[in-house]
Amino acid sequence: MSITNNTYLIIGATGGIGIDLAHTLAKQKANIIISGSNNSKLDKLYNELQKISNCDHSREQLDLNNINDIEHVFNKLRTKYKRIDGLIYCAGIAPLCPSFLTKYNDMIKTFNINYFAFVEFARLFAKQTFTKDNMGHIIAISSISSTLNEKGRLSYSSSKIALETSVKLFAKELIARNICVNAIRPAIVNTELGQNYLEIIGENNINHIQPLGYIETNEINELILYIISQKRPKTTGTIFDINGGIL
Repeated sequence: MSITNNTYLIIGATGGIGIDLAHTLAKQKANIIISGSNNSKLDKLYNELQKISNCDHSREQLDLNNINDIEHVFNKLRTKYKRIDGLIYCAGIAPLCPSFLTKYNDMIKTFNINYFAFVEFARLFAKQTFTKDNMGHIIAISSISSTLNEKGRLSYSSSKIALETSVKLFAKELIARNICVNAIRPAIVNTELGQNYLEIIGENNINHIQPLGYIETNEINELILYIISQKRPKTTGTIFDINGGIL
């Protein structure tokens, strides 16, 4: 199925995965709505998308810590676009802190961005009408940290476990509304966030942690494109692993 003229909302669009995804979908002649908290990065990405295609692109600044603002932003987008065909949630923060030093407010900030905001966007997206010939898609970017029980990852790993659980629950409920809900669980991605993690833990060789090396953003986004391009998808409630050789 062609995604030409479809509309996709990318949350966390100014991170490494989000930027590459926005470019990828724009080259397919889709309308791209980019959202992030940094205005200058949004402007830069928006201008890049305009050069790639003349589709109906939009930008929306949003601080995901302000959960109550999400409904207003989504409703505003719904008045502009007939339908938003896909929600792709790339936003996330990855604090590294020993469990005994992790405070309640730290946990809340991580969960707001990594989990609660996703749930709010997903429930609003689900109010739209789709058919079996025109399925809606929700895709969330999780992390292999949800399975590894790494030291210093209490808030991050917990938020990703919650994210994956919500993906499976939404999938069960929304299949009747012709919406597929899936997640991608990559190992360390070759982005600023991934490189900073290696620097913090004092490792200068990714292959010492991931035998197959960094996950590249295009590897994630090619999978996203495959999922949303199926005319009649047969997969929902699935967590797709890209593990970099971490077994």
